[in-house]
Amino acid sequence: CGAWGCLEQFTNLEVRVLSVCAQQITTLFAAIREKRLEFVFSDGEQVYMDNKVGLFMTRDEHDTASQFDLRRTPSICNAFRTFAISEADTYAVIYVSLVSFGFRVQDAASTANKIKMLYMFCEHRLSKQAHYHFRLKNISNVLHALRSLRLKSSSSGENADLNTIVVTVLRQVNILQLVPEDVSIFMSLLAELFPGLSNGIGSRASD
Repeated sequence: CGAWGCLEQFTNLEVRVLSVCAQQITTLFAAIREKRLEFVFSDGEQVYMDNKVGLFMTRDEHDTASQFDLRRTPSICNAFRTFAISEADTYAVIYVSLVSFGFRVQDAASTANKIKMLYMFCEHRLSKQAHYHFRLKNISNVLHALRSLRLKSSSSGENADLNTIVVTVLRQVNILQLVPEDVSIFMSLLAELFPGLSNGIGSRASD
């Protein structure tokens, strides 16, 4: 068992808050290195240690604001061993998330591939805009919205089709950021990847 958390734009926190985080991270890593069964956390509380615990941090090397904050709190960076990844496996992220939301494995596999293809097409076919994000950040927003809709439909006793929910969320997350000339292209991509819903998509394209 385990837990995973994502603190988006973590380095936009105030420097004094980052300093506290650095102290807590250092305390945790010291306990891991010393293989303690329990240790005293920074707030003075006695904490039991699971020796399987791990802590990872990702950062954008091109984000100059984040780099500035991290330089002012070098103890955070110094606590971590640095390694680089070329690109996240978006299919795996989407697939695992959909399964964890309670969707069937077969449906999740097919839909994950469609979402991955959609964002790949968006990067190549839509115009280049500074505010466009068709990578993991945008996909994460889609997954969060999917989870919320899934929970809502389950609590109301509905058994909504995965593709229907996905198309709804993809429109909600992406349409508002698109410039007018890209909206029709995006909608045609949706209709191409989700042909069974093409009529419904087309009728809502001008919402």
